[in-house]
Amino acid sequence: MSSSVPAPSPITSKSAPELIRDVQVLNGLGGRGLTWITLALRLPQVLAPLGVITWVATQTASPWAAALSSAAVCLGSALCGVLMTFFVNVPWRQWGMVVLALLQGMVMWLLPLAPIESVPTGIDSLGMFLPFFFAGLSLAPQGLVCRIRWNSLLEHRQRADLLPTAMRAESVSEAMSVVTGAAITGLIATTAGPQTVLRVSAVLSVVMITIFMLHPSARLKQPVLTVSLRDSSERLQQARRWSAQRLRSMLVVGCGGLGALLGAIQGCLVVFAVSVDIVPSMGALYAFLGLTSAIAAVVTVSWRTRVRPWNLWILYSTAALLASMMLSTPSGAFGFAVVLALVGLCIGPSLLCLYGLAAYAAPEDMYIGLVSRMTAATSAGMALGLVLSAYFGVRYDYISAALVPVSVALIPLAGSLVFIYIWRRSPLSSPHT
Repeated sequence: MSSSVPAPSPITSKSAPELIRDVQVLNGLGGRGLTWITLALRLPQVLAPLGVITWVATQTASPWAAALSSAAVCLGSALCGVLMTFFVNVPWRQWGMVVLALLQGMVMWLLPLAPIESVPTGIDSLGMFLPFFFAGLSLAPQGLVCRIRWNSLLEHRQRADLLPTAMRAESVSEAMSVVTGAAITGLIATTAGPQTVLRVSAVLSVVMITIFMLHPSARLKQPVLTVSLRDSSERLQQARRWSAQRLRSMLVVGCGGLGALLGAIQGCLVVFAVSVDIVPSMGALYAFLGLTSAIAAVVTVSWRTRVRPWNLWILYSTAALLASMMLSTPSGAFGFAVVLALVGLCIGPSLLCLYGLAAYAAPEDMYIGLVSRMTAATSAGMALGLVLSAYFGVRYDYISAALVPVSVALIPLAGSLVFIYIWRRSPLSSPHT
């Protein structure tokens, strides 16, 4: 197959940190701009729900209306991720992404024209949130798109051994996109107005997908992978398949719980911001979570050869539970930023562990499907966490809202404990331990 993707280049600095070495290798395979493109491609995924919650909260001064609007975006994005699972290997997949990006840009540009008002804490006026649901339905999970691209590129280069490296870099990009997107949201919302965030998201969706599709790596054909778990007896194969299925379920549950934690934190943030009248600064506050999340994810990459990923998952899930308990303590913006920073120390590494464990639980022909379900579960969990925390915050008080993150933080912790219980009793564990 002919392609203009540049040939691999050697690593030039063995003393560089591991993540930098990973990026050097990937840049040598895919071109110097690809790692930055995949990072920028994710920004609308952060700007859209955070911009919506900021804009609606500013317009209505209603945390409930803001949470429902952002939850509708997350729910639509989750459904989009599920639907994408069925089109992973179709030849026209990339053109479909272009159409989705154009649709996303159009919807987000027009979204500030949607009529929005404060609604009671019930199920009334749900039709008002349909535009936000449709905005989310056109918001493709770009993390999945980027992982598919790396998979195609490494298969073409016959460097499938570097797939874990690419997936680690992509998980760090997820964390980096949160801090970058949140900072952009806060900066634009305070200077040009919250509605401008939505239109910047619209422009970015179209521009970045265009750049992504014009990149030389876009011309590579996506291979259909057909690698089984391991060759062995039929009985052992069946045991391995059953164990892998349960392990994959726990990863989906873990992502859903982590998404619910993020959504519940955003719900608490909007309740807090409305109560102290700092709604335009919500993005800047949320950026503290993203910043520490990205830093912790980078640090965790260097631990991967010394600590098992399932043990790291348990560690960070426990830390997330403890950090979420502090959400009821801050009385000002500075204190809230500190708590968000503490929670962020657990979020990025948890994402890194979850997506790293996917390689243990999925054969290669199921890996992309598993990642898509995990991504969809994260978006659906965010919608649930947003609605629950905002409901309790509006119906009762902020302390009640702050209990929701603590409750949902138990889900990824339980998922990690069940995962390691299944793993240690599974025939899949013997080659890895």
